[in-house]
Order: sequence, then structure tokens, then C-alpha cells
Amino acid sequence: MHDFRRSAAHEMWRAGSTVDECMEVTGHATAAMFKRYADLFGEDERRATQRKVQERRRLWRDEQIATTLVPEGALSN
Repeated sequence: MHDFRRSAAHEMWRAGSTVDECMEVTGHATAAMFKRYADLFGEDERRATQRKVQERRRLWRDEQIATTLVPEGALSN
């Protein structure tokens, strides 16, 4: 029963039903519970998280490079 309810919630939403319509059918009391239960936006959230991590790494790398650069004129005699 649990898997059927989860699959129904997910597929109804993907088919174009609103969250409210899906909640009425599946019996969820809150939109937050429905979204968690139906695993909505899972792949999109994973991609967004991955982009954030990559951006943080890029910023950290750029910061490391900037702090290790030798100031102009420091090597002249």
C-alpha cells in the first residue's frame, strides 16, 4: 500500500495534477508531507546541490590562487 501511494502521488504530479489535487487523492494533510512522500523535485534538487558544490569549489580554488600569487614587483632586484 505504501509503495502504491507513493507511486500514485509521484505520477499524478508528473502528469500535470496540482499538489492540492494530488493531496486530495492521496490523503496527505500538508503540502510539505506530500512533496517529501512523493519525492518531488528530487533530481532537480540533486542537480542544484551539485551546482552549488561545484561553485563553492571554484570560488575556493580561485581564492587559493589569488592568495598564492606573487605581488607584482616582488621578484625584481
